[in-house]
Amino acid sequence: MQDLASLFPAFLALAASAAATVGSHRRRTPGHSGVVWHYVSLIVPATATALALAHLHSDYGVHHLPCVPVALLGVMAVLSVSFLAGFATQQWRVLKHLESWSTEAPPALARSVAELATRLGTAAPDVFLVEVDRPIALTVGVFRPRIYLSVWYLRSLGEAELEGVLAHELAHVARRDNLFALLCTAFLGAAAYLPPSWRAFRSLLAERELADDELAVAVTAKPIALARGLIKANALAPLHFGLAASGLGGCIEERLENLLRLSKGAAPDVKDLRTEPHRLIAATLVAPMALGWLIFNLPHLLMLP
Repeated sequence: MQDLASLFPAFLALAASAAATVGSHRRRTPGHSGVVWHYVSLIVPATATALALAHLHSDYGVHHLPCVPVALLGVMAVLSVSFLAGFATQQWRVLKHLESWSTEAPPALARSVAELATRLGTAAPDVFLVEVDRPIALTVGVFRPRIYLSVWYLRSLGEAELEGVLAHELAHVARRDNLFALLCTAFLGAAAYLPPSWRAFRSLLAERELADDELAVAVTAKPIALARGLIKANALAPLHFGLAASGLGGCIEERLENLLRLSKGAAPDVKDLRTEPHRLIAATLVAPMALGWLIFNLPHLLMLP
């Protein structure tokens, strides 16, 4: 029974990973974002494994396995830090390149961004114009995000189409997408050895692009205009809206299908989209504590010696 109690954390970690595997395959249903589900599917395996190793070390560390659990925890920590360093390096490189090509946005563009930010209920970020005749629309920065927009958009898109693009980038800001990308990268590094974690990570980022499209449509009420902007930009070059925010631009076909659905009267749940970041923060804070309680206390509550 003592062995059963000691191995209980490992069984729980395996069960959590199995549940996350199922969750990582969950598909979006019309009108419902899967961001929260995929995020939980990403953080649970890493957290459960780390806590299980800590518990195993406390049980076996003195007599049987003095180094193995701690060594594995160290590997998880090194991987997590390495992934974070890669994320920070990518952000820094993108920012340096954009700064060398950009100037402050003209007053008219800055006013449009400020107006949209007010409608989104967020502070207007700094906006810069990139002197490149290719479609570039990026939100860069974790704690003080900035929007970079190439002159191509001003020259090639109509007013409604440009408004949709700006609203999408502002949705990245309002939903704190770069901060969540940072958190996701840390958990992905810790669970990089689990293939379902990579699937959950990719699905999470793709879902986030769809959610940002929906929030943009909620404030502009012009889904077709945003779809036209996507098509025009994608025809010129592979489009990566919010590249710095997510690492992916999302599947263009899926985004267009979602915008078409919205154009037929499927109103997005604005409250759900806006409060989603708060639920993700809560999951980040609560999940480790809940799993820790289960791993360290449940065997005793089950009367396992």
